[in-house]
Amino acid sequence: DDGVRGGVATADIEQGTELLHCPWKLVIGSNGIDDQMTDMCDVVKAIDAEIRLGKTSLWFPYLDLHHESLLTTRLPTLWGPGARQELQGLPPADDAQRHTQWLVSDCGARPEDAVTQEALLCF
Repeated sequence: DDGVRGGVATADIEQGTELLHCPWKLVIGSNGIDDQMTDMCDVVKAIDAEIRLGKTSLWFPYLDLHHESLLTTRLPTLWGPGARQELQGLPPADDAQRHTQWLVSDCGARPEDAVTQEALLCF
């Protein structure tokens, strides 16, 4: 995988042509154009709820694709305080907790909950 994403047109595409349609029911944390993920905390909470549903979740196949890699991630935000201290001021030491701090201060979530951590990483 070279990381390149996109599409190639083999013919001219008329301006205004819809190239991709995703029904709103397939967008986690949003129900329509007027509710387009206006509250990011709600999106994390929606992902959290779907993870907790397990195999009964509509999004289980997608969420399960990332489950193992999220649990073994090397993101400093998931490290314990002692491990983060080992960074000794090196990047990303100052920023390692930014997302979990946002989760606590803005969303009132408990970042020590493993499912909530996974939801935040999926977000």
